[in-house]
Amino acid sequence: MNPVTLRPLERKDLEAVLDMVIALNNNGTQIDPRYRMAQDGRAVMRQHMLDRWFAMFHPFPVGWVAQAENGLVGFLSGGVLQQNYIIERPPTALIGDLWVSPNHRRPGLGRRLVERYLEAAAKAGFDQVEVGTLTRDKRAVAFWRSLGFSDWRTSLCYSSTSASSTRQTSPSDSISQGSSSSISSVKK
Repeated sequence: MNPVTLRPLERKDLEAVLDMVIALNNNGTQIDPRYRMAQDGRAVMRQHMLDRWFAMFHPFPVGWVAQAENGLVGFLSGGVLQQNYIIERPPTALIGDLWVSPNHRRPGLGRRLVERYLEAAAKAGFDQVEVGTLTRDKRAVAFWRSLGFSDWRTSLCYSSTSASSTRQTSPSDSISQGSSSSISSVKK
């Protein structure tokens, strides 16, 4: 396999990263069919990237790409969480998306992207980083935990259009009956 270098995201990477965002979302849909990108999702994401990644000041690079000889093979995006004045917590960065092309997985490229992001965030004074993932994506949950992230909060979702009138007896029952959840993890 050719060497892969990591570098901050640049505007010229926009279309290639959008392709990877689509692949990431398709992967999420395979894991949990309730996780679907909207029909205009690519256009919305393009505008989000332009507005949030390129038009705003960030204290550190909030996007990183993995560059191989033949193009981009991975990316990580994130940002800075707004200060919450009710909950006491240190300045916190956020990892939003991580994708590595399937034929470049397993040699540690995703781990390298995360480590580069964590280093940049810490250097800018963000010692805490939060990430969320689908609870059904056991591989992703294990990956984040292997990097030192720990459970912090759980988001639960209820859908009246798919709720059953039967009593739910366990958390796994709620997932099969129309609710979903995601895990937010934090690394200090």
